[in-house]
Amino acid sequence: MRLSKLGLKQLNKRKAIVWLTDMYRNYGILLASV
Repeated sequence: MRLSKLGLKQLNKRKAIVWLTDMYRNYGILLASV
């Protein structure tokens, strides 16, 4: 249970990083198009 909890935490962290980079990329495209 403890291992899965740690893995879930890392997965969430990775997902957050991917989401942030995706948002940043979209924001950059938005700025570039203006």
